[in-house]
Amino acid sequence: MKRSEPVPVPVIADTREPCPPPWRFSPACRVIRRCLPTGDYSVDGFETRITIERKTLPDFVACCCSAERDRFVREIERLATFEVKAILVEANVEHVVARAYRSLAHPNSIMGPAAAFLVDHGVPVIWAGDAIEAAAFAERVLVPFWNKQHQAEVAA
Repeated sequence: MKRSEPVPVPVIADTREPCPPPWRFSPACRVIRRCLPTGDYSVDGFETRITIERKTLPDFVACCCSAERDRFVREIERLATFEVKAILVEANVEHVVARAYRSLAHPNSIMGPAAAFLVDHGVPVIWAGDAIEAAAFAERVLVPFWNKQHQAEVAA
């Protein structure tokens, strides 16, 4: 019996993400650009159950320590309603401690909100290191989620 080729996972990249999207996925994924109500990346057909918010370090700092904070907290509140959710930051904690950003914000003003997003809203902030590792981590979340959902559909 001949095995069929694996079907690429349909990953949704929000239309507000730069074009082309900054994250590069493996051939196991097929990226589709579509407006997402919450987050930057999801899986086709499951946009109300899984979402990942992508942040560069300057973007995350601005969301924690500027007038953008109230808007971002509302985004966090929407993220909290998802079954699977995360904020993936294209930096690591060492970048924060070294103040590798253009803000006068103290590192505690960044790490405190990151912890609060998890404690208060159940939304983890994942320090992925850089854009390449962030994309790889996102794929490690999105692909198994999609596979698990399709295995459940086949079994039903």
